[in-house]
Amino acid sequence: MAFAPSSSANLGPGFDVLSVAHDAYEDSVEAELMDGDELRVEVNGEGVPLDYRNNSAAWAVYNMCRQEGLRVGVRLNIRKGVPIGLGLGSSGASAAAAVAAVAELLELRVSSDKLVEYAMKGEEAAAGEAHPDNVAASLLGGFTITASLSPLRVRRLKTNLEVNLMLFIPQGYRIEGKTRLARSMLPSHVPLSSVVRNESRLSALLAGLIEGDRELFSAGLGDDIVETARLPLFPYFPEVKEKAVELGALGACVSGAGPSVLVFTDGRSDEAAIATSGLNVCGKYGYKCFVKRARVTGGVRVEVE
Repeated sequence: MAFAPSSSANLGPGFDVLSVAHDAYEDSVEAELMDGDELRVEVNGEGVPLDYRNNSAAWAVYNMCRQEGLRVGVRLNIRKGVPIGLGLGSSGASAAAAVAAVAELLELRVSSDKLVEYAMKGEEAAAGEAHPDNVAASLLGGFTITASLSPLRVRRLKTNLEVNLMLFIPQGYRIEGKTRLARSMLPSHVPLSSVVRNESRLSALLAGLIEGDRELFSAGLGDDIVETARLPLFPYFPEVKEKAVELGALGACVSGAGPSVLVFTDGRSDEAAIATSGLNVCGKYGYKCFVKRARVTGGVRVEVE
């Protein structure tokens, strides 16, 4: 049995590169072998696709076994704890837990990069294309960065900045194929000035995390490219962020493809006032939200029975 945490990706300027694992929610996957010498993956679970080709956990495991040259039957019992379609790494958590559980079951000795590579294939089932940010966070824990796609290199950052997390999550928000839609909204051309501005922000954010510099981290939490293009999906975001910063938050970003908003706080932040203000802003835009407080957490854990 493997347990993988929820996560938030992008973190402002770090589209498809940065992510953080948090203890807001958790998925679990139990893996067991089936009789036979044919590669097949079956799925059990409430509220998840049962066709392995449409299930992020099963598709990740299928491709892992195929690439490892294994002809085995695997049954995955999935318990969803991470809400679907809210930008909290739901499909990534399932895929991360599944590859970790099956790797333990089959005694595969693979690197963390390889596990991320296998898990990210599961995102094809959910988003139409593989991307490593959410699965990297769920597998490795903490703040993670994708340093290279070919070859794949992901690393957990050694950070020196203590932050708390507040997630503003809309209730009843449901758009079929939301992640695909969100990716389709991305601009095909971006002004060079916007790219340079985002490079500056990303540098500041990373330096702030590594050096423990609150002001640098705060300066890095901005994005004029991805978040701006997707604003129709979460029109309340700019005002939630503005009010939170006024009340002492380090900053805010859209969690993954949204619609959840991630606010970073610390001892200087008035979290009670930030919660009240953010909920009021969401309500003003016609969204009933709730606040989920969370902490940065470790990655996947495997329990052997």
